[in-house]
Amino acid sequence: MIRLKYGFLFELVRNNTYDEIRTFSCIDLLLNFAKTKVGITMSDLSPKMTETEFDNGYWYANELRAFAKDLQIPSAFKLRKDELEKAIKYFLRTGKVKNLIKRSLKKVGEKDIDKGLSLSLKIVHYTNNKQTKEFIVAEAKKIVPNLREKPGVRYRLNRWREEQITSGKKISYGDLVRKYIELSQSEKPFSRIGSCQ
Repeated sequence: MIRLKYGFLFELVRNNTYDEIRTFSCIDLLLNFAKTKVGITMSDLSPKMTETEFDNGYWYANELRAFAKDLQIPSAFKLRKDELEKAIKYFLRTGKVKNLIKRSLKKVGEKDIDKGLSLSLKIVHYTNNKQTKEFIVAEAKKIVPNLREKPGVRYRLNRWREEQITSGKKISYGDLVRKYIELSQSEKPFSRIGSCQ
């Protein structure tokens, strides 16, 4: 399957004819590799494609959003890439559009960051920005000074936070910091994330 590291090549092949591409240095080697090893296909997103065809392609988030909008998937422009893929695959499998997202897409009220972040503050209106990330890391390093962030921790931390809130649990930034430490110290390798395989 084509995934992120081959995205540049996919775009090159997709947006140019073979004669235009030949002007790039070493492109013959790249094209041969792409066709034989990576399995680049030139198909477009279509409501008639199979789930397997969808899984075997690499789709940019903007392509998925436009396709989801065409399929009339609710709130397509507010969904993350993994959520778009899940909704589109459901449509390709069943022919039906369904809102599979359980998290709230609308946030009202004062942002947590404007209240002043603290370990005891309950998460109500989380802002995923540099200041919040720095707060989490700084507080974690107060507990575990030599803590190193493992690749994939932030993605999993955000999904954990969303799951807790969606299930009705009231969690604090202290809980988030403890989960960040737990994920960063985990010896077990993370499972692969669907859209990055």
